[in-house]
Amino acid sequence: PFTHFVHTLQQHAMTVGAIDWSNSSYWICFLSNNQWKVADEMGGDDAKNSSFYQALCSPTCLATCMVLDSKALPLARSWCLLEVLQTYRLKKENSDNTVFQGLLFCTTDGVIGRATDGCLDVSVALAKRLVDLSVKDACATKPEDHASIMKLVEAEGGSQCIDTFIRKSLMGTLTQVQTRFANDMQLLIGKLGSSTLEALAGPQAVLPTLLSSRPAGSTSKALQEMDPGATLETAEDVAQP
Repeated sequence: PFTHFVHTLQQHAMTVGAIDWSNSSYWICFLSNNQWKVADEMGGDDAKNSSFYQALCSPTCLATCMVLDSKALPLARSWCLLEVLQTYRLKKENSDNTVFQGLLFCTTDGVIGRATDGCLDVSVALAKRLVDLSVKDACATKPEDHASIMKLVEAEGGSQCIDTFIRKSLMGTLTQVQTRFANDMQLLIGKLGSSTLEALAGPQAVLPTLLSSRPAGSTSKALQEMDPGATLETAEDVAQP
């Protein structure tokens, strides 16, 4: 799983078009938070004091990357839900901020909707998964952590509100995937059609040239030279007066 995680972030860095993608920086919750003081990391009664929110509010923060597979397992974890919640809150409070890109769905093939190829299978599987998935079904290792996170969710409008935010984010992404897929298919169909026409037209264009360049009666004369007894007649020989 960790290898999958690292490879996905690498694909994100390469997909977003950074000139030197290897210098891209990421804030990773399970590596950045003090696991011995989880309550402090959550910010107590004010989510704006949480390490998650402070990281997202950093002027250098460009987006929230959700590392996904076709099962969308992060959406079933309460702690991942907390980051989605803070992303939702930040987008709502800073709707005019064009720098912050919001929630990005990242896979080992790249960012869904932005990768030049791949991601189609994961996109479809993810969409099917989200049709019935709700953040209210998320869970945490410690029940008290889940209860604290769900309390924050309710303060922002409830699980249905966050579900809608996630689905709308994915809908916009799938629209990009659909457009890219349609364009790629149209291009491939066009190339296949051109190749087929060239293959069909090629021999027909060459054959008359070969026949017309041969002197009349040359076929039968060549055969007679090889075998004086040959009596084969060709179409051009028959056509002679």
